[in-house]
Amino acid sequence: KPLLEKVAAFEAGNVAKSRLQTLTDKLKDCRDESFKAKALKDFARMTFATEDAFTEYLTETEADVKIANQGAADSGLSAYGRPTVADPSGGGKEATDQEISAIMEKMGI
Repeated sequence: KPLLEKVAAFEAGNVAKSRLQTLTDKLKDCRDESFKAKALKDFARMTFATEDAFTEYLTETEADVKIANQGAADSGLSAYGRPTVADPSGGGKEATDQEISAIMEKMGI
């Protein structure tokens, strides 16, 4: 019986390592370092009854990474402010929505 317990513990350790590696792979493209650190920290406290439960967790985490990446991108872009366009007086002025749309149309965006 003690040998079976040791084997079971060894197998559980291998499963945990494999799952951690899989999660780490899913998080490698995450640009939000605080989200990544929290996900890894929380993972150490989790248990999954079945492989399907772990797969479901990974799917949800992938979706959360996309949301975190979008939040990081939005935060980065907000630092730039609104675009400016040339002003006839020689300076620049804040672009209107119509001017931005016209430029994006010319760019094919």
